[in-house]
Amino acid sequence: MTMNRTTYLSFFLSAWCLMLAGCAETMLTDGETAAAGDLIEVGVETSGLQVTSDMLPIGQTRAAGAVTDAEKVSWLVQPLKQGLDITYGKVGDQSTEQVGILKLLPDDVGKADYKTHPISRLAVYSFNNKTDNSPAKWFDNGPHYFEGVHVPTRLRFKEDASEMESDRTEGGSPIGAVQYLTTNQSGDTDTETDNDLGNYTLLSHYLGMPANTRISATVERIKLPFRHRLAHVLAYIIIDPSLGTQIDGYTPTEKDLAGNITKEDDPNTSAIKFCNVDVLKGVKEGTNASGKQTLTPVWAEKVRKVTPHFWGEVESMVVYEKGKETVYPRSSNYAAVAANPTGYTQVTYNKVPVYDLIVRPTYTSEDNVMYDEEGYNNDTKRKALAARTNQIDFAITLQNGLIY
Repeated sequence: MTMNRTTYLSFFLSAWCLMLAGCAETMLTDGETAAAGDLIEVGVETSGLQVTSDMLPIGQTRAAGAVTDAEKVSWLVQPLKQGLDITYGKVGDQSTEQVGILKLLPDDVGKADYKTHPISRLAVYSFNNKTDNSPAKWFDNGPHYFEGVHVPTRLRFKEDASEMESDRTEGGSPIGAVQYLTTNQSGDTDTETDNDLGNYTLLSHYLGMPANTRISATVERIKLPFRHRLAHVLAYIIIDPSLGTQIDGYTPTEKDLAGNITKEDDPNTSAIKFCNVDVLKGVKEGTNASGKQTLTPVWAEKVRKVTPHFWGEVESMVVYEKGKETVYPRSSNYAAVAANPTGYTQVTYNKVPVYDLIVRPTYTSEDNVMYDEEGYNNDTKRKALAARTNQIDFAITLQNGLIY
C-alpha cells in the first residue's frame, strides 16, 4: 500500500472518530484511494458556534453534535490555508510529542477555493510534521492525544515593554501589554479580515480542540474536534409590562417591508452593563522550553463594568409561573411544562431585548481544563483553574429612573 504525503480530509467544526478495521499504519494518514483514504475529518460543532451570524433565535434548536465542513465556513478558509498547528503524541509518553501542520490545499486548477478529492469530493488537506515536512505518523495502536487552537491574529500580543499601553483601560481596569481591546462591542464591516472585524466577532472566532481529545491508531477515520474556546452568556431582559418602561437609551428594532433590519439598539448608549466578570484581555504568544510556540489566554478578572453586545430581540417570549417558580424558554423543563402547563400561569413578553457577552470559560472538572491555560502542567494550579467560577452581575437603568 502506497503512503501518500497528502491526506484527504473533511474538516468539520467538531467531530468524533470512526474505528478502522484493525491495522496500525506507519503513517498517521493514508490517502491512497477514496475507500482507504479520507482518513482525517476536522470539524466544529455548529451548536457550539453560538456567537456567529447563524446563531438561532430562542425557540429554535440545532441538533446536538451537528457539524459542518469547516472549509465551508467562509472565515475559516484562509486560516486553514495558512495551516493550523496540531500538537499530538502517544498518551502517557511525552517523548513522542510532535507538532503537525494541518493545511487546506489550494485547488490545482484554481477554479475553487480549495482542492477536493476526485472521487469522495472531500476537501484535501495535508498533515505534515512542522520540523521536516514529513507526513505525520502514528506511534503504535494505542491512544494519541490531539491539541490545537485557532487564535485570530488581533487577539494575540507579546509581553514586551514596548507594547505596554498603561493609559488604556477596559471597564476601568488597566489592560497592560495587550494591543487591542477585547470587549464585546462589535463594529463589524462587511469584510472578513481581522483588521476590519469587531472584537466581538474576533472573540467568536477563537476556537480550540477540547481537552482530552483522544484517538487510537486503529481508526479508519479520525475527526479532530474544534469548538468555541470561550464561554458565551446570553441575557434576556424581561421587564414587567406594568412598569410601562424600557431600558434607558434602548432603541427598539425596526425592519423594512422586506424584513431587513433598519434600526437596532447600540449597547454603547443603552444603560446596561455586565459587571464583575472575567473576560479575555488577549492571548500571549511565547515559546516553551522545547522551542514550541505557546498561545496562552490572559484573563482580566472581575472587570467592574463591561459593555455587552446586542444580540437582537425575541419577538414573543412565553414564560410559565407557579408560586416562586418561573420557567423560561432556556429552562431544562420548559418543553415539558409547555406541553402540560396545568397549574402554571402563562405570561407572554413581546420584543424582549437580548444581550450577550463572551467570557472566560469555567471547567466542570480538572480533566476539562484546556491545555493552553497558564499552569495546566502543574497539578495544583490545574485544580485551582478547575475550581474557578464566573459570577456575573448586571447593572440596568430604566427609563423611569429605577436602577437594578
